[in-house]
Amino acid sequence: MSGQLPPLPGMEHGSENISGLGRNKQAYIAAGADLDFLASAMMETKAMDPASYPRGDQLKGVPKVKDDFNVGACKQNWGMMRPVYFPWKKLGPNDYLTAVALNYDKNLDVLIYKLCLRSYGQTRFLAGHRNGSTGLDSPNTPDINNFIRAWRWTRSLLDSDSNNLTNDVRFFVVLPPI
Repeated sequence: MSGQLPPLPGMEHGSENISGLGRNKQAYIAAGADLDFLASAMMETKAMDPASYPRGDQLKGVPKVKDDFNVGACKQNWGMMRPVYFPWKKLGPNDYLTAVALNYDKNLDVLIYKLCLRSYGQTRFLAGHRNGSTGLDSPNTPDINNFIRAWRWTRSLLDSDSNNLTNDVRFFVVLPPI
């Protein structure tokens, strides 16, 4: 990316080069990813490589489990995935390890992201993506609104230059972990 990044008032943000990111962007695009998916993945994983972070992520130093468990390039949570993906509808919170497949199957990762987005609608989906069931129930908190602003900013940068879909440039916004 050349030139200045657009402002994002009140939020620390920037860009950085991550070796291999362009290759991963292209692999997800080949699997059907759109700008929505790429923006989410870029916000959640530095290299869009789900194998590069601990399975389930961490919540205060403890791996997330059950409906909080998250996987895939976008760190989607089990509680939002299982109701929208037919083969998983009858599974419960304790079956969360089923979702590990997203770390290895880009097509499934993209499919479930799109199913969740369509099922919940953009605002509720992003709220749940940020804060799980709490976000789904209360999608208009300051933290979630900042997350949505950051996601829109990231998405707009991906859309502003087709090179951003193939290069190693990652756009980031510093958001506190929750």
